[in-house]
Amino acid sequence: MVELGDRVLVGGNAAVVRYVGNVDGHAGVWVGVEWDDSSRGKHDGCVNGVRYFQTSAPKGGSLVKIQNVCLGVDLLTAVLKRYADDIDENVFVVSTKAVELVGMQSTSMKQSNVHRLTHIVLECCAVAKPPPDTCAPFKRCISLNLFNNLLWRWDDVHEILKYFPILRELVLRKNRMEPAKEGPTWQDVDHLQELVISDCGITSESATNILRFLPNLRVVHAVDNRLTAFHVPDLAENITALDLGSNPIRCLSNISGNLRRLEKLSVADCGIENILILENAFPSLKILNIKDNVISEWSSVNQLQRLPKLSVLYMDCEHLKCVPGIDVHEVIIAKLAGLVDLNRFDVSSVERQSAEVRFLDKYFATDEATKADHTKDIERLTKIHGTGAADAKSCGLNVLSLSVCHEGKTVKRRLPLAITVQKLTEMVARVFSVDTINVKLILDKGTYQVELDNPMRPLDFYSPEPDDTLRLVPIESNATMSTEPISEQPAPKQIYRHIIRCGVRLCAKNRTVCSAIMMMHRLLEREIGSVVCRYTLATACIVLATKLEEDRDIGVRDVINASHRILHPDGDPAKLDDHMYELLAAYLDILRSWMPDEFTECPIADSCSTMLRDCYSDPELVLSHSSQSLVIAVISLVLKGLDISVPHSHNWYEVLHKSMTEQRLRKIEVEIICDVYGLEFRNE
Repeated sequence: MVELGDRVLVGGNAAVVRYVGNVDGHAGVWVGVEWDDSSRGKHDGCVNGVRYFQTSAPKGGSLVKIQNVCLGVDLLTAVLKRYADDIDENVFVVSTKAVELVGMQSTSMKQSNVHRLTHIVLECCAVAKPPPDTCAPFKRCISLNLFNNLLWRWDDVHEILKYFPILRELVLRKNRMEPAKEGPTWQDVDHLQELVISDCGITSESATNILRFLPNLRVVHAVDNRLTAFHVPDLAENITALDLGSNPIRCLSNISGNLRRLEKLSVADCGIENILILENAFPSLKILNIKDNVISEWSSVNQLQRLPKLSVLYMDCEHLKCVPGIDVHEVIIAKLAGLVDLNRFDVSSVERQSAEVRFLDKYFATDEATKADHTKDIERLTKIHGTGAADAKSCGLNVLSLSVCHEGKTVKRRLPLAITVQKLTEMVARVFSVDTINVKLILDKGTYQVELDNPMRPLDFYSPEPDDTLRLVPIESNATMSTEPISEQPAPKQIYRHIIRCGVRLCAKNRTVCSAIMMMHRLLEREIGSVVCRYTLATACIVLATKLEEDRDIGVRDVINASHRILHPDGDPAKLDDHMYELLAAYLDILRSWMPDEFTECPIADSCSTMLRDCYSDPELVLSHSSQSLVIAVISLVLKGLDISVPHSHNWYEVLHKSMTEQRLRKIEVEIICDVYGLEFRNE
């Protein structure tokens, strides 16, 4: 029986039931649904002037025949369908004797086997309700993943948990849950430690009530919800990690309550522009991720000094400005005394001393307006190192001022003589925004040059002098990287160890590494590794595992680079070209401001996106032209196809890309028409 509010599948797509009944002019029973993906809808619930239901999106609803609606299954049915056959064949074979079970005996054995599982993953299995009352408990299961199913009632979640007496982790991501109303603690669920409720439509009030249901939680992932604030009630005293990314929280002061044990917090992409931290708000916080927020004021960085145990910080630094001659990351290190890791760069004692001395050197004598946000730091560091003009040797730090050059650019830097070549290379590479993988340092002493060839030796070993120049140069290599496979069939253990090494390099969670290995193991069992490079499969498994385990600090490019560097330690870095869609979006925004009516009336943006996608069917075409030129050619062809002229500017493309000429534009247009679409070009 279909009821209002039920989560259902229609043609494999999830929706919520908003209406059940008759439709004027049509026979039978119809169901009005509001799609999770609103682009699938046709109307807002009003058809031919009759209002049947109301959707939140203007065209987020549809009317479908009741026989096309799938209500989903109970959890036990999904488990049996997902695991029973595999378990009988692969997991619980205890002898070589073949035994054939039939009828009820076979079903009983399958149910017995699935209850031995320790990890159950039911992604996209249409689970809509708890198992039947006759279902035995899953006494060994410690992790249950219900990603993207049809659950929506918190009472059903409570019932499901009763069948998992030792469950430690529950994933409910992408189940569109109802608002959690205030209620008593779930006394029969005292074992759950980690909860994933990302992309569930959770509100701030619901989040607080969920913590009241489950006060023993330690880790909560609530990414991409509707949280404007997050309050931890007093009885939820065990929270140590929160991931609240992609929520409109706006300010850290909107995270409140019992946070005395919180050690890790992620508020990436939360619309935070100014940081405000109340006194003693986060007494135990060690790891903070505030990436993808526009932090542009040093006063916000000063607020981070109110976190007494902060040691690891992830943040975007490009919006902060500092005086010439010092990098933003050095100022942050100087201001945050307890920091040991900034954006995955280790902050050694030598690098800290260097940053602090350089900070004093640049800010001690600057004007009052510039150092207004740094006064307390200058006073604190002066007590440690003396004034910016003091002899650094009296502070126990030998420093030397050297000119540092790269590709014609020269900067002056005061460098600690105790810094290792490896750390120095990283520091100089950051100054010039280059990758450390394919560069090296050379000390130019005028009459001869010395290569800094040992990464573990201190700078002092090479006897630098004030008139010397430190040059960052590319590593010359006569050898080219082999395009042959590393190994036709590397052994499974070799692949698993490769995944572990990648995990260590990426600082991934142990559970992420384990999930990646298990994915790889299943792929090898299916012999997929015989037709696809196993290292490529391993890299893909790591990427999938980071998403599955919500390891948000690791990006796809991080995984590819880590795997590539392990396999090719002496080779060139992996070349990962940026897609052109960001550039396309920027150009279209400019054109939209010139002719908003045309963009409203015609599918300009969608047509451009589709044509650019089609261009990738000919990679040689894409690689033979600059991103700007190809994107402009795509836009030009679309505008011509829609018979749209850019107002007030015949040569509009010159505004977007000054070096673009009409001759080059026509040439690329012809290539797209002929090579991509296989059409004959006629010059009329």
